[in-house]
Amino acid sequence: MSPNADPVIVAIMTKLAQVMVDQIYPDNGFFFQVDKASIDAISLNDPSTSGQREDAVVMIEEEFDQIEGSNANTIAATATLAVHGHIRTAAFPELGPTLIAARFRQDITRVLRSVSKVTLSDVAGNALCRSFAVTDRREIKASDIAEGYAEVIVRVAIEYRDSSPPVPGI
Repeated sequence: MSPNADPVIVAIMTKLAQVMVDQIYPDNGFFFQVDKASIDAISLNDPSTSGQREDAVVMIEEEFDQIEGSNANTIAATATLAVHGHIRTAAFPELGPTLIAARFRQDITRVLRSVSKVTLSDVAGNALCRSFAVTDRREIKASDIAEGYAEVIVRVAIEYRDSSPPVPGI
């Protein structure tokens, strides 16, 4: 994550990562459990050193951000966030790799469809975004973070306003 990242986008991405961990687990009606979610690059635990291997991890990144308008106090912008899910296909031998990835993609999509402006609000209860919607651009491919994992990508489009204070001294 860039140190110059928009604070509103960082807050939204952090909340989405937490939602993935809090919501996707079997007792909540899902087939898989998200072991870890992050807005930074994901690395998987080495089971020889940690004693465990993550079966499902999620990384959220900003793919696109465009300023739509601004004034002295506020920037209005749109962004596309990509939710990358990595699922260990060997962890579920009763299913084929394609079905595993498709189910995991559906789990992530289901959770994202349920996210609201209330979910994405700050500590004071103010909505961090004006709109939030799952896009029709979803993918399944071989994971590039580890062998034996499939990667699913689900994208969301958001509209937001950034009223953070300007950088002092400029």
